[in-house]
Amino acid sequence: MHKTYILTDNTHSKIVDRIASVLPQTDHPVVMTPMKYMFENEDAANFALLILIVDSLDTQTLNTADYILKQKRTIQFLVVSDKFSIQLAKLCLHYHSLGLFTYKEVSDQDFIDSVHLGRQYLYEEKHRQGIVTRQLLRDILKGKIPTSDEIYYYFQLKKPACSFIFFLIKRDYPIRLFPSTEYEIEKYYQLNWHDNDFPQELGYLATVNTLPETWCSLLYFRKDLGSLAVNNISQECVRIYQHSFHEQTGDTVSVYYSLPFQDFQSICREIETASETLSFHRRKGRARICSSYDHQEIPSTWPMQLERMKEEVSGISDSKDQYYIRRVIDKALSEADLLPLPFSAIQEISIYISVCLTDVSCRLRVMSLEERIRCGAVTEPKCYSVKDLRAWFSQAVGILFSSRYAVRECFEDERIDRIANYVFRHISDVTIQSISEAFDISESHLRHLFKKHTGLTLISYITQMRIHYAMELLEISDYKVTEVSKLAGFSSSQYFSSVFLKAANLTPSEYRKKYNYSAMR
Repeated sequence: MHKTYILTDNTHSKIVDRIASVLPQTDHPVVMTPMKYMFENEDAANFALLILIVDSLDTQTLNTADYILKQKRTIQFLVVSDKFSIQLAKLCLHYHSLGLFTYKEVSDQDFIDSVHLGRQYLYEEKHRQGIVTRQLLRDILKGKIPTSDEIYYYFQLKKPACSFIFFLIKRDYPIRLFPSTEYEIEKYYQLNWHDNDFPQELGYLATVNTLPETWCSLLYFRKDLGSLAVNNISQECVRIYQHSFHEQTGDTVSVYYSLPFQDFQSICREIETASETLSFHRRKGRARICSSYDHQEIPSTWPMQLERMKEEVSGISDSKDQYYIRRVIDKALSEADLLPLPFSAIQEISIYISVCLTDVSCRLRVMSLEERIRCGAVTEPKCYSVKDLRAWFSQAVGILFSSRYAVRECFEDERIDRIANYVFRHISDVTIQSISEAFDISESHLRHLFKKHTGLTLISYITQMRIHYAMELLEISDYKVTEVSKLAGFSSSQYFSSVFLKAANLTPSEYRKKYNYSAMR
């Protein structure tokens, strides 16, 4: 955001008020200040519109113009004088002024048009400069370190070298527990961080996307400060980033801030440390604030620890005791939280637990958690921390064991049990032919084997499982009866209604009205 400076001395108060009153109203601030201000503030005249009020071509005016030229700042300026003079006209031509006006002309349309022209130029130049500085920062992050002269020229910095500081900003998103669970991230590409009022001790340089949900922002300290002041300013800046992101997206971010540095080579090393630190501390929840002081070394043995925990969790696939399953899951997640594991390991063990629970649902002959999420029976997990995971999985186990239609007894013959699981997994389109091909057994032998070990024909078993599946869908979802019929694998809704009425003594519509299974929602 650029500023409009009205530069004058104390003898022009009336003309200053008139200029301020006719300036086109915009979001850009207008600052009225004596000319000597230009020599006291190192950021003055940087992306600024300057309105110089002068009586004649005096030394102070010349010094101000020379200062602007030597600093090579991106500026636009115009001159307002009590009268025209050849010297002032030459000065305006030499420095490519927007125009030379007398006091009485400041309210004319030409004056307003010149101000508009200057502001438009500054806006376009700011945009172009932003592209250049962002590309420079991308090059730096890729290890292509520019020369000191390039850094100061493109970042418009004042020599000698100043201390830089960067922020790694990562959007907080839920842990994916199922392959079908996806989260929208496209809208997080275009964000404005630089329109914030950063602490005055900091100068803003650039922000770039390193990943769709990750940004790296570069700022610098305008003067040397003590470590306590640097830390306080950094944390204040973090809160500004978090507030800005929440305002623009309604979501939250976690932020890592670096220690001040002057060597750009160090930024690449710091980025790696920042990513590890944010990932490690993500287990504690959302909107984390981290620095290099929070970095923790992750031992090289963590893959072995992860495999050991997976082996312990795998035992729940064969269990019919929900309290045992809850204890194993809670123990595994608690241990994963205490060990110095990367957050990717926390996510991996969580996904593995969800896979094991899918096996449990097959043994119980009930809908899996993923299926319940798809039909709206169970809320999609929004877990941002290990604490969230533990609570959600505890609830999820209770949901699996709460079905009235769970067939808790497993078949003694392992082949039959695997066939029954296959039927449940493919209930929508299972046929005797597909089972025969999947288990490499003839259809006649398959029918004989199933009847011998269960006392049921395979067709009647498939129909029974489809009815149970349809009942659950009618209780927990908003699908239409025709949709339930198709999802349960029936060839027509009429046939489905006939079979359902025979099994439940109610039509599908009557069954839905009678049973309200909202407790699982």
